[in-house]
Amino acid sequence: MILENETEFLEKLAPLFLLHGAKSLTMDDIAKEFAISKKTLYQHYSNKEDLLQLVLNSVLDKVVDSMTLAEKNEENAIAKMMWRDEEFEKFTQTNKNLFIRQLIKYYPQIYHDHIINLQEKMTVVFCNNIELGRKQGLYKLDFDEKLYTKFILQLFLSFDSSPLFEDESNDKKCLCTETIVFYLKAIVTEEGRKILEKMSFREEFEIDNQNIKEN
Repeated sequence: MILENETEFLEKLAPLFLLHGAKSLTMDDIAKEFAISKKTLYQHYSNKEDLLQLVLNSVLDKVVDSMTLAEKNEENAIAKMMWRDEEFEKFTQTNKNLFIRQLIKYYPQIYHDHIINLQEKMTVVFCNNIELGRKQGLYKLDFDEKLYTKFILQLFLSFDSSPLFEDESNDKKCLCTETIVFYLKAIVTEEGRKILEKMSFREEFEIDNQNIKEN
């Protein structure tokens, strides 16, 4: 039975919440989707609020773990940040328009707890990167790393919840990368700027965007 493996269950449940919305997806829908009785579902989870919290925690933990693993592939702090663009893209998927709006409206406490949890875990990831970048002489010393982490997290959270991005023509990966570059340009030293300018991500995304238009 799928419920016997909670990790697998939550991974398969997350896309359903993102697709249908935090409020719209019911326990009946979940039971039907996984071919189990509603009674069996309630034996494992007392209510949908519990499931929402577990799904959000599961997705966040998976993204953070992926970020931590991905950074081992690069040596300098700037490259580590750019390596994470795909992980940031996955992170923003938990902020789908319908899902996040329903979460805010109908489950404000769950949303609040999720944002606090997200901020705490992401702060560790970003601060570790900043500490490394400063040791390498690539990042400035005169900024508050925790405050700047909040700045970039707010940008990522706004992609699908702000009307400012509704007409954004770039694909999500490109948007995530541009946000990381925007953040890095604010904190890099002259040496760091030179490394950033040598990276080839812009050319790659110009090719990707051209392919999207042609298709």
